[in-house]
Amino acid sequence: MNQEIIDQFLQKDINVLFNKKIIRKGKLILYTSKDFYISLIIKTNKDINKTFDIPYPFNMELDEEQSQIIFDYRLDILSLKNPKKLDILEKAVYNNSTDVSTSTNTSKYLGNVLYIRSSEI
Repeated sequence: MNQEIIDQFLQKDINVLFNKKIIRKGKLILYTSKDFYISLIIKTNKDINKTFDIPYPFNMELDEEQSQIIFDYRLDILSLKNPKKLDILEKAVYNNSTDVSTSTNTSKYLGNVLYIRSSEI
């Protein structure tokens, strides 16, 4: 995990966005990484610490202009944009179907991007 990226957001007010919606907000107090998940401990506006677990992304990068971290779960990133590898991954993940909506055992994050934005600039 690229700790330096997340370290920049510690003790800052953040918004966690998924599918253009804010799904969590508060102050990032701490984070840990265990197995395949990153756990964010966020202090809410009601002064309660909540843990939010997200799967480890295929790629993580810092967008300094937008003051956000991008967690990328798209298969083309995992396949390094190689069409043959992408085809193999899609068939394996989606049970020989490239339609995400018909696959019942995939994560909601798969094929999407999650953003952690700092409200402080």
